[in-house]
Amino acid sequence: MKSKGYGDVVINDKDTTAWVIVDPSKAKEDTLLLQAAFNSGAKYVGLLNNESFYISNNIVVNRNKGKVELIYGYRSEIMGDKNLRLRENMEIPNNKCLFTIETGSAKSLIIKGIIMRLMIKRIIVE
Repeated sequence: MKSKGYGDVVINDKDTTAWVIVDPSKAKEDTLLLQAAFNSGAKYVGLLNNESFYISNNIVVNRNKGKVELIYGYRSEIMGDKNLRLRENMEIPNNKCLFTIETGSAKSLIIKGIIMRLMIKRIIVE
């Protein structure tokens, strides 16, 4: 399966419910790429670590009875846009977050080897 214009999402041909391996797009934005992987129907989502993933909007895991049981990376880094930063004033609710995890149809969810950071400023050198 290829996510059009947002990098590659690869599904194991033998079992389309097994693994989705996600390679960062090396673009300015990976939100749709990651969301496509979590929506793919796979039980296991692997994140490669050759580049950081950059997201600008909330990612939902196990939306609509999703099946994700494992999100695995080897020191894979997900950088959240500065607009997703933590609350500056704890008295004011903030609905912005990097991930929303819904129950879906999985019995459990394991997240391993993922580093999540919020960007203060992103400098792109071309």
